[in-house]
Amino acid sequence: MTCPKAGSWSRPTPIAPPEAQPTSVRGTARGPARTNARSGGSRHERGPDMNTLTALARRWWLPLAAMLVGAVIGGGYALVKPPSYTATAYVVVVPGSGEAPAQALSFAQAYSRIVAEPEVLQRVSETARVGAAELAGRVQSTVSPDAPLLRITLSAERPAQAAHLANSVAGALIGYANYRTPDTRVRLASFGAASPPAAPATPIPPLDIAAGAAAGLLAGVLAMLAGLGRTPARSPRRRPAEEPAPLPTTPTPQGAAP
Repeated sequence: MTCPKAGSWSRPTPIAPPEAQPTSVRGTARGPARTNARSGGSRHERGPDMNTLTALARRWWLPLAAMLVGAVIGGGYALVKPPSYTATAYVVVVPGSGEAPAQALSFAQAYSRIVAEPEVLQRVSETARVGAAELAGRVQSTVSPDAPLLRITLSAERPAQAAHLANSVAGALIGYANYRTPDTRVRLASFGAASPPAAPATPIPPLDIAAGAAAGLLAGVLAMLAGLGRTPARSPRRRPAEEPAPLPTTPTPQGAAP
């Protein structure tokens, strides 16, 4: 057994403890990830970025085109729909002697609800040659809130026909109510006869065009926000994953066996 010669061994290099090395590597690897997560959260909190606003500005034509299409549809509807005329007749409820005015108002509300009943419209439908169900769909009756006054409105395809039907329904209601005056102690009287209207109630071309344009504009804005008309964005290239830094190795003493 021989002893090694002096100077055959080199002095080993001091190294850090093995516990500290993984800690420093982890800290450097996870640090950027935490920073990116924080920066990404603050970016979402700030709202849409400039790319989103630019994409919306490039699709300005979509609401404009939808508004023009809606205006054209509204104008076409006004041209195709047949005109409808409305005429109005007024009937007043007169209380009997010694009766309170509030009772007349109560009967006015009651007669307003039964003006479209078959018992009232049967004679009018036979004279005007219009079905009772169809005539009931054309009748609208309202009551004044502070007076026993009925407002009877009817619609028809011609102005003279609308006025004639309104006056006929008002007369039929007056006859129906006055036949029961001994029991109700109120009577009905004509307060104003209907006259042929000068212009149709529907359609109204400016109103129909404006409504169509507004509906088209709303649909266009919703479609723009939903992403219609947007060119597909290119998928970003994936960056290669960063390789972790190599761990320091312990130097081997000179002359030692591997």
